[in-house]
Amino acid sequence: MADVKEFQLEDEDYYAVDIARRTAYRILKCPNIKPEQVIGLGNALYALERLPMITEGIRCEFSITYKCKEKETKSIAFRISEEVFEIVDSCSIGSEEKYSYSNNLWSFNAFGFKDKGCLHLDDIELMIDEFMNNDIDINVVDESFEESETADTSYKDDIIDYYAEKACKRISQKIIHKLQKMTEGMLTGDDSPLKNIWEEVCVQVQWEEFTVWDLYLYTIKDIIIRELEDVDVNEKEAIWLQTEEGRDWLYDDDEHLNYKRIPFCTNAIHILNQYILASAVNWSNKRIESYLERSYEYD
Repeated sequence: MADVKEFQLEDEDYYAVDIARRTAYRILKCPNIKPEQVIGLGNALYALERLPMITEGIRCEFSITYKCKEKETKSIAFRISEEVFEIVDSCSIGSEEKYSYSNNLWSFNAFGFKDKGCLHLDDIELMIDEFMNNDIDINVVDESFEESETADTSYKDDIIDYYAEKACKRISQKIIHKLQKMTEGMLTGDDSPLKNIWEEVCVQVQWEEFTVWDLYLYTIKDIIIRELEDVDVNEKEAIWLQTEEGRDWLYDDDEHLNYKRIPFCTNAIHILNQYILASAVNWSNKRIESYLERSYEYD
């Protein structure tokens, strides 16, 4: 924007921005959020955190919607761009939205104009609580321009990392649960206190590997690969960007600018080492403790 470098904000404006920021974080925790929405929220949060400074090229909107009655739907939206910050609510009635209205709850622009709407900011927070306590739909629109060469992208990276870690933890927990159900083919003997393959994995990580340790690793990697078949492609991309190969591609290879999709590969090793085996390091129960105590005695 020409000459204008920051918004002129008052205390109440900062309060409104904080409501938007905290709402974005609440949306991030929703189980039905999509990867591309996480990226858009990352851009929005980056711009919100920089206020009153203007973020060049930013143009994001995120909203939450719920059906409060059979044919009545309410929404509340937050918009941040180079020119304006807005909080807007809307309502539509009828199966084909035959009747709808919207209200500007709070806004300010880069040229000094402010509209405090018709509600106190505390009332806006109560509205958001009402929405979040219901089954909401999430919508994120990110029309931001490409960042400049000097733009700080660490905030977006943090959001991607958060989403990737959330997906990896969910996948690893499912795999551990499957290993706990596997009781056939155990190698520790009939007199062993261990009851499943997962416990055998834990004692090998915490004590010493069996001669067929590679077979355990092959089994786990195979389960991971099959589990990843049902994972959303955007989650696979986010996970791959946490690997050394993925980071090298993103930061060291300018070719990524020509790709519409990330050319990820299967992330079995990353999930195996960073989540499955990492969990086995400190996993314990009475059966594992008994086996390890016996091993120490024989050593």
